[in-house]
Amino acid sequence: MVNTLPNPYTNEETKININYFHCINKAQNRDDSFEVNHTCPNFHSEINYLVLNKGTAASQVNTYIAPDAPRSKSHQHLKHILLTDTSISYSKPNLMIENPDVESSHGNTMGGLNRDNLIYLQQRGISEEKAKVILSQSAIERASDTAFFSNLIKDYFIK
Repeated sequence: MVNTLPNPYTNEETKININYFHCINKAQNRDDSFEVNHTCPNFHSEINYLVLNKGTAASQVNTYIAPDAPRSKSHQHLKHILLTDTSISYSKPNLMIENPDVESSHGNTMGGLNRDNLIYLQQRGISEEKAKVILSQSAIERASDTAFFSNLIKDYFIK
């Protein structure tokens, strides 16, 4: 998916938010690529990417900030949660910045559900499968709070 919103004739802010969430089952393979090109001043982009993975997932997020795009802001947040011992994830955030007057960041985390949290829930009589569901829902809630997912999308994935 390529998103280019040129705004060369104005000094107003141009914003784009990509909020992506996906569940991958054991038999599924998923390969996603996002590209955002900052081509004008005051261009702001935020990419929030969350995958709950039981299969194989790959993600690449590219952000390019052109020389003529001062005062741009770019933030990438990628998170892969591995739900089985056989889950495989690849993740590659890329920033290419050709203007020094920018604010940018990227984060990339990958791992399983917190083992201590799983044990804590199991010690209170919750099955391992139900504990995984609870912790997965918690990850979705945290992502939806920071990524401004609509309640409709949040309800769809949690139910």
